[in-house]
Amino acid sequence: MTATMKSVQPTIKPLNPLKAWWMERVLWWRSFWPVMFAHKPLCDRFHTHTIRVGRTHVCRSCAILYVSMALSVMFFVVLMQGHTLPIEGMVGIAGLTMVLSFPPLYKNLPRIIKDGVRALLGVSIAGTIMLAVDGQWPWAAGMAVGLWGAKLLFQMFRARRSASACDSCPEYRQNQICSGYRLKARRMRIYERVLTQKILRYQRFSES
Repeated sequence: MTATMKSVQPTIKPLNPLKAWWMERVLWWRSFWPVMFAHKPLCDRFHTHTIRVGRTHVCRSCAILYVSMALSVMFFVVLMQGHTLPIEGMVGIAGLTMVLSFPPLYKNLPRIIKDGVRALLGVSIAGTIMLAVDGQWPWAAGMAVGLWGAKLLFQMFRARRSASACDSCPEYRQNQICSGYRLKARRMRIYERVLTQKILRYQRFSES
């Protein structure tokens, strides 16, 4: 008696949506982490706007802001142990930051002064948070409203400048990706290629 051999096809379970989302997010981070924190074109025209941390390009202003904010929070936490927060000084720093951040003034400042203004902004944000923690709500609310208003004004002016920031660049009218976005485009192609391979592989398994 001849035994009949039956081929058993593996059961392919549908891909869990949460797992699919997580896989895509991991791939996105792995693909874009060298450029995702740059915030500016990576070319000679904007080389003073970014710094390199290993292979990662980081926005210079954001790096200074967050480092300053973290250090300021730690300083204020230590200061609060048995001392009162210097409210007048914190309000003064916030006021100075808002004045220096006024776009027509800020755009003409030397790069090192712009770095100082971003550091002061970190101190101001940290001071606002710590005043709220300390129960100084009127001062905290006033600083928060002032800083938020300065942020909106800064963004409005910056959007106008950004729209024409590359108009005078010799690469602007070339029929190819400019040097400032070449690395970003390369990372995008890597992301698309790997994601497409994963999708096609899953489709082949599902149809088998």
